[in-house]
Amino acid sequence: MNEKTDTDVGRILAVLAAQIDEALREADASVNDLTRAFSDASAGPIAQPKRPARMNLLEAIKALQFFDRLSQRLRHVHQGIALTADYMQSADSGAAQLQALRDRVHACFSMETERALFERIVAAPPSQPHRPDAGEDSGTVELF
Repeated sequence: MNEKTDTDVGRILAVLAAQIDEALREADASVNDLTRAFSDASAGPIAQPKRPARMNLLEAIKALQFFDRLSQRLRHVHQGIALTADYMQSADSGAAQLQALRDRVHACFSMETERALFERIVAAPPSQPHRPDAGEDSGTVELF
């Protein structure tokens, strides 16, 4: 592999690491929401007279949906790592194969947030390596 290839493979690995970081940040927030929702639900209407049980249930469902997203995101990262490992072990690692790796890793991602993160990191100039920013999550729920 040459310096350009090393940089490109490094960026792909940075995408995968950033996806894991983002998933873990989301996991922390979701676990807190789920814990609060179940705590509120178990306290009953006496402790929470103005908060309907339906709201607690909706918060719990939203938190549980997160874990489906987490599983999906980690599965995508696993696929990307496997593809990158195959590329690195291949004797044929020219520009066409590198572009094919980028395309295949990008195709692993089904959520728009994953694709946007990929584009942001891979498209960055080599002089500006990507560092995940804790403020990047928009806080929106993506339906899939």
